[in-house]
Amino acid sequence: THTHTHTRTHTQCVIVVCVLTFILYKRLLKEDKLVSVLGRKSHGSVPGVQSILEGEFSPKRTCSLATPKSMHHHSSINAAESPDFVMYHSQERDACVLLCGWPSLDVDGDLESFLKREEMEENFERAAAIAVFHGHVRRAVTSLRDGASLANQQGEGARSNMLSMISLGVAGYSPNSANLWQNTCASMKKDIKNPYLRAAFSFLSGEDSLLSVLKESGISYQDRVAFACHFLDDKKLHQYLSHLTSHLITGGHIDGLFVTGISHKSGLDLITSYIDMTSDIQTACLVAGQAMPFTPKEKTVSSWFESYSELLDQWRLWHVRASLDIEHKKLDSSHRPFQQSHLTCSYCNKSIGTRPERGVSIGRQFGGERGQAPTGPKGTVCPNPNCRKPLPRCALCLLNMSISSESHLPESQSVGNEKFAAWFTWCQTCRHGGHTLHIVEWFREHQECPVSGCNCRCISLDGMTASVVKE
Repeated sequence: THTHTHTRTHTQCVIVVCVLTFILYKRLLKEDKLVSVLGRKSHGSVPGVQSILEGEFSPKRTCSLATPKSMHHHSSINAAESPDFVMYHSQERDACVLLCGWPSLDVDGDLESFLKREEMEENFERAAAIAVFHGHVRRAVTSLRDGASLANQQGEGARSNMLSMISLGVAGYSPNSANLWQNTCASMKKDIKNPYLRAAFSFLSGEDSLLSVLKESGISYQDRVAFACHFLDDKKLHQYLSHLTSHLITGGHIDGLFVTGISHKSGLDLITSYIDMTSDIQTACLVAGQAMPFTPKEKTVSSWFESYSELLDQWRLWHVRASLDIEHKKLDSSHRPFQQSHLTCSYCNKSIGTRPERGVSIGRQFGGERGQAPTGPKGTVCPNPNCRKPLPRCALCLLNMSISSESHLPESQSVGNEKFAAWFTWCQTCRHGGHTLHIVEWFREHQECPVSGCNCRCISLDGMTASVVKE
């Protein structure tokens, strides 16, 4: 039970991450923050970091070269309290940083608003680390002290002591005495369990610090990719993303969709790998459905929806299945749900719901002579000219069922939708049925099948139908 609960919780978190990634992307587009990079044509697709950096949306299909700039030359960074790393900038990189959820260096107050949101959610360690990555060491100390104070009030003594100790260590950092600070805090780093705090210490220590941050598996993929976009040159960034994409696809890490994108082949490969790892077809359909009109027309995507539809049928969730088909149709106008039920004659086993092909007579369609057609009042006989047996009778009114588009029920029994009132309706368990109007009226007062001798409690087998009948 514990394992199943953990699996459900993980799946729910994955779904939230995927949907939030998509929503964040759409929000950024709506605010025109990415339009200058991706162009208006990107409104119809869901690209990832990789495709953006490859210049997929550039008019020349190439990515602009990144411009290196010292951290100390940024107007928003205090050189007296930060290490002097080279930061790289380009339109594409800036767009990727936004897509990862990081603040923009070019917008005044964006970083402070971001840090305050993290502190409101009590993510003080992450707030401090990202403040350090942006060269705001003193602001990181403030986050750590606030976190220590709140943890103490909440009775989390161990966390409070750790944050207090880290705040003292970070407060003692100075670019002019980095080596002395590194030697003093070397032993402290070994005792730090939080990956964000370890990354902050690694960054300030200088030696192989960039690689150490990127190797911190406890840091989210979004934060590591944003960090790489800031501090790796073009060649190293390309190598890092290629390695990361392979890792994500091999491991089926669907929370890495922001790297591959949803409407890109590597994104489909990632979702496929995720399904192979977890058998979670529901999440795959949820994610693919967000970009369905712009997803490559591959049989793979269609097979996901077909498998999910079959699963819903097995669970007897027919109304949910119908809703899925409706939404699928809205997302993809070319989608045509495959036929799920067939009406056949009990005598000749031929379909009684098949319409003749254009230009082909009914007689020819069923193998009869040209011009032959079914006889009987308003289509109440089998349309096969070689059969012409009467169709089944309604279990209540005892009239033969009809395949005519016109209702043959008495006017006194007319309802708002006469065509629906005369439709075939039957129980999928006992196979008894009749006109929809009569069946609905019967089950408003009865629980068992209207056929004498049948004890099937048809209406209780489908809770959704029971609620409709009561209305």
